[in-house]
Amino acid sequence: MSDTQQGAGWWQASDGKWYPPEQHPNYVAEAAPPASGEAPPSAAPAPAYTAPAPGYGAPGYAAPPPVAPPPGGYAYPPGGYQPGLPSAKYSGLAIASLVLSIIWLGGIGAILAVIFAIIALRQIAASQGRLRGKGLSIAGLIIGIVGIIGAAITWSVVAWVGANAHHVTVPVGRTVNVSDSFSLGISTMQISNVRPVEQTSGPSSGHYVVADVRICAGNSGSKTGVFDSAFFLNTAGGNSISGSTTTQQSPDIGSVSVPANSCRSGHVTFKVGSGVNPTSIDYHGFLPSTYTWTISG
Repeated sequence: MSDTQQGAGWWQASDGKWYPPEQHPNYVAEAAPPASGEAPPSAAPAPAYTAPAPGYGAPGYAAPPPVAPPPGGYAYPPGGYQPGLPSAKYSGLAIASLVLSIIWLGGIGAILAVIFAIIALRQIAASQGRLRGKGLSIAGLIIGIVGIIGAAITWSVVAWVGANAHHVTVPVGRTVNVSDSFSLGISTMQISNVRPVEQTSGPSSGHYVVADVRICAGNSGSKTGVFDSAFFLNTAGGNSISGSTTTQQSPDIGSVSVPANSCRSGHVTFKVGSGVNPTSIDYHGFLPSTYTWTISG
């Protein structure tokens, strides 16, 4: 060992010292010459000397063993992210399903929402993580089903109302059946006379039209009778004036109770302008039912 090179074959170790060739880990001693008359033994040639990499080869030094990679390399979990694939995006059908279920559109949107939701759920399940929106699809499916049920109920009610609505027109003096008058127990009604009334003095002075009304109750009677505001006076100018609680003729027919199987008579007052020409009087019952008495002269 020396601090400087001493000759051919000397080598420098990681500690910075120079060592003779026989101290190198790869050194192989030369074989002794054969005795006289003997054939030299065959031997494999000594491996050529290779200078070690800097930092290696000090006496007592052993290189660390190589570390083998894990079997199969580095695997990604099934269904997880895989390099090179695009990131997952939301399904357009899932979004459309939720939007249509909320809009409803009288039930049409709800039906489309259910269809789109089912298709979206199938596509998401088959996309292996490339599509998102399962929660949106489920929400659209549930709201759409509720919307379809609501639409069925709504259209059933509309159909029932249309089948049971009444539109009757008769001249003044005729009696009509009013079987759906707000379920107030009124069975028949008659407007027997319509006349103008002029109030020339007092706080209620003005022009009025007064209708004489007779109402009859069925077996259950009527505790509230009818309401003045349910009557409308139509004029030749196309105006419609509702009945008023201002009484020009007593008694007022509004809110008059009627015993079972009996009748009561009263008046409905309409406050009008001067020169008004009445043409008819409407009574609006329950459902979209209208009963009209036409006025002649």
